[in-house]
Amino acid sequence: MSNRANAGNAKRDRLAEVAVWASGLTWENVPHQVRSAASLHVLDAIGVAVRSSKLPFGRGLLDGIAASGVDARSNPRGTVIGGANCSDPRTSALVNGALIHGLEFDDTHMSSVVHGSAVVLPAAIGSIEPDDTTTELLTAYIVGWEILIRLGLLAPGGYQSRGFQTAAVCGPLGAAATSSRLKKRDDVATRNAMAISTSFAGGLMAYAADGANIKRIHLGWAAQSGIAAATLSDWGVDGATEALEGTYGFVKSFTGLDVDYGVLESLGSVWEMNNVAFKLYPCCHFIHAYIDCALELRQRLNVNSIGKLECYVHPNAIPVIGSSELGVIEARNLSSVQYNLRLCVALAACRGSVSLEGLESIDGDEEVLKFASKIEIVAAPWMEYPGSFGGFLRCYDEHGVCLDEVERKSPSATDLSEGDLEAAVMAKFHKNAQGILDDDDQRDIITHLFDPGEFRAMEWLTLLTKEA
Repeated sequence: MSNRANAGNAKRDRLAEVAVWASGLTWENVPHQVRSAASLHVLDAIGVAVRSSKLPFGRGLLDGIAASGVDARSNPRGTVIGGANCSDPRTSALVNGALIHGLEFDDTHMSSVVHGSAVVLPAAIGSIEPDDTTTELLTAYIVGWEILIRLGLLAPGGYQSRGFQTAAVCGPLGAAATSSRLKKRDDVATRNAMAISTSFAGGLMAYAADGANIKRIHLGWAAQSGIAAATLSDWGVDGATEALEGTYGFVKSFTGLDVDYGVLESLGSVWEMNNVAFKLYPCCHFIHAYIDCALELRQRLNVNSIGKLECYVHPNAIPVIGSSELGVIEARNLSSVQYNLRLCVALAACRGSVSLEGLESIDGDEEVLKFASKIEIVAAPWMEYPGSFGGFLRCYDEHGVCLDEVERKSPSATDLSEGDLEAAVMAKFHKNAQGILDDDDQRDIITHLFDPGEFRAMEWLTLLTKEA
């Protein structure tokens, strides 16, 4: 590989500094709490992907991949969650990422607005070798997550303001670091792979206007792009010297901002993995605190007495969860419902829960649709954005008298104790995997993830595949 990326010492190369950390991290240097968090997030992502594989969107992907041919089960890089092994690890990464992100049920680092598991777990699976251990997979997973978060934190909300999904744009770099780590590449090769991956970044938020499910593909595309970048680095392709910070580099091109790169310096001293939030509802994370507020209102008053309900939303979030037209409450498809604040809040208020089944059947629920028509979205510049994804509701009777108001600084899942959160995520995994993975397989997967020792990753990855 050319040393062109390291030529000259006039400018500080922060991408190279990130690569040094990524290639040098050891499992022993990862705090216990971060290890546990990583295992729980991998488990959560697997459960979501397994459930997604049985829905029409997932079945379409698996039918397509099956038609491309299957490979021997001894090749863990071809693991397709819920399907038969694929002959191409990049394609398996694409499909696994789409499955993890396919239910709007995957984890989020809120202040960076990044969904990481749907990017770095598929990149890890698509890059491991048969003898790699679960600890090696988890270490590479943590590396990718920590880098991905910091790229989002360089410009919180900045990517979205220009029409890009943050994780889709930043994802290839995190995936490239994860892939390079499992390929046992040094910091120079890792830096080059990340630089190459900046040219693969993309992911438009045009889906927000009509609920197009292309959004579900974004993160799998980022995962496969990272793997491709690591491979191309091996083949002698050079990434740009100023791929990250230059005038035409990644950050300037996707944000248009002059940013403070200091957040990159906290790698290894501040563990953002501890701040990644789980989803307890299968919809856009911006909506979760509003659902919590609606559930609280339901406990405090008769929802039939509500004549109008106001949802106060930061202006930057309105195009994402308010629909492109503020009056639209139509349930066009599942994706559109999962991004429709009115419909999700109405479902919570009327039914007392927000589940995948409830969201899927909302178009025929006249009571929920009628309640949704009472909801108004109010632009609230004083709300934190992106921040902690808080919510604020105020309701009135039919005469305009204020009945109640409720505010959540963040979704309720972030307030759970460590033990309660783990129990909730475990319950979510078992529910998602029910009827798809048998009980013994579920127990084996949990054992391997939470007590990895020297277990080979393929010992539990093979449990995730099914015959085509």
